[in-house]
Amino acid sequence: AGASEPALLPRDSVDPGSAAEVPAPPDGFNTYDGGWLRIAFPPSKRHRIQPLIREADAFRERLREIFGHPVLNRVSVHVGRTPGEMAALAPPESPFPKYAEGVAYPRLGLILLTIDPKYPNTQHDLGEVFRHELAHLALHDALGGRHVPRWLNEGFAIHLSGESSIERMQTLWTATLSETLIPLEQLDRHFPDDIVQTP
Repeated sequence: AGASEPALLPRDSVDPGSAAEVPAPPDGFNTYDGGWLRIAFPPSKRHRIQPLIREADAFRERLREIFGHPVLNRVSVHVGRTPGEMAALAPPESPFPKYAEGVAYPRLGLILLTIDPKYPNTQHDLGEVFRHELAHLALHDALGGRHVPRWLNEGFAIHLSGESSIERMQTLWTATLSETLIPLEQLDRHFPDDIVQTP
C-alpha cells in the first residue's frame, strides 16, 4: 500500500490530494519564520505560540536522532483561536475528525492547531498537540511517505509527544471491561470519526 491512500492515515493526518497547496494564512495573522518552521497565528495569541517556538528546534533534533535522517526540513503551522477557526484554515475539501485539536497534512508539511480546546473544561496542552503533529510529519518524511499501520503511526505520535498515559490507560481499561476494544486490523482500516467518551 502506498502513501496516496488517505484511508490508511491516522485520523488526525489528512491527505488533501496531489493538487493541494498550503493555503495562505488569513490577513492580520503574524508569522514567525524560523527557517525550517513557519508559524502563522493571531497577534493576540503570541504568548501561547512562544513556548512552541522555544521547543521546536530541540524536538526536531530529537526526531532526527531517532530516525538518523534529516526529517522536518520545511513545516508550516497555522494556529486558530478556536476549533472552528482552525477548520477554516484547512486546505479546501480536506475535512478532518470532529474531535481534532491538531491536524497534520504530511504531504504538504502543514499542521493546524487550535488555541482553545474542542470541548470546554477539557485538558488541552498546545505543546503536546504540536509535538504530536510534528511526529506524524517526521514519520512520513523518514519513510518517504510509505504506509505505516495507522495504529503504529498514532502510537508513535502519542509516545513522542509526551501525552499523559493515565487517560489512555483508563480508556483501555474501560474498553476492556465493556468488551469494546477495537481490533488492530480494524484500526488500520478505520478510526472512529468522533471522540470516544468514557463513562
